[in-house]
Amino acid sequence: MDFNTRLMLNGKTIYLIESKDDSIGKKLLNHLLKFSQEFVMNDDGSKFKKQLSKWDISQDKTFGRFWHFKINLESKKIMPKVFDYYLNKEWGHWFWSLKGKDFTIEYQECGDEITYPEMNIEGPNGKMSIYNDFKVEARGDSLKIIKEIISKYQK
Repeated sequence: MDFNTRLMLNGKTIYLIESKDDSIGKKLLNHLLKFSQEFVMNDDGSKFKKQLSKWDISQDKTFGRFWHFKINLESKKIMPKVFDYYLNKEWGHWFWSLKGKDFTIEYQECGDEITYPEMNIEGPNGKMSIYNDFKVEARGDSLKIIKEIISKYQK
């Protein structure tokens, strides 16, 4: 199987294999949500806008491309539902970022594996196979958690 995920961890590139039903992003979110302060995504949050509006910290609430919201005890309860909804939607290209005191995770969906494979990023084998692209800066306990999670996806 070809690598389909690129993860840059503190400037070092790592290629991973992620199956459709085993999302690296979801595992990172589940393990780091308790340490998170902000979540950002490239959607107006239409399905969850009303529920999350009280935590909306976006500068441009009308026309902004990215929707920012504060993570706290209340928003942590709904965050997994929001994440699952956008993870499983089958249209658009998703960008999200999770920020904590000692980490930042940025994710972008690179292309459509089936419909537009040419939009993917070239992997280490020379094929346009990278569909998931992560950029992670982390230190301390967050770095340990991240390394443990990604070790399970390395070939």
